[in-house]
Amino acid sequence: DEDGPHFVSMVTLERAGAQDFALWQSFDPHLAESEYRLKAEAGRCLFVYEAGQAVGVLRWQLFWDWIPFVTLLWLTGDRRGRGVGRQAMEQWEAQMRAGGHRLAMTSTMAEEDAQHFYHRLGYHDCGCLVKNCPPLVENMEIFLIKAL
Repeated sequence: DEDGPHFVSMVTLERAGAQDFALWQSFDPHLAESEYRLKAEAGRCLFVYEAGQAVGVLRWQLFWDWIPFVTLLWLTGDRRGRGVGRQAMEQWEAQMRAGGHRLAMTSTMAEEDAQHFYHRLGYHDCGCLVKNCPPLVENMEIFLIKAL
């Protein structure tokens, strides 16, 4: 549990640079290098650091061109359930508030436990998407939103 006794040391978010693609890819192999470079240049690829070590990534974009939307928060297995994700999200949300944003969004597959993590952070369900276009049929994607 994120609120359990195994709370970790200070977590920081650090902007990824163009030169960091190999490290980024070790956490997020789904992002093409060309898209990575665009997002990194825009400051939308962030490394999650704990005690000076990269332990995950947070990738985001703007939904409808104005709502910050986390497209990926991924942490190494040994960092999950220990407060690292909570600290990363709290820092990201603070950055978004400082940038004048009043809402934040994310999404997760319905069968994934991540929805419970986001609910604990104050996000609530605001819709879903069912991708039923053969051959790309997937389970339901839940969208979540939070007032900042």
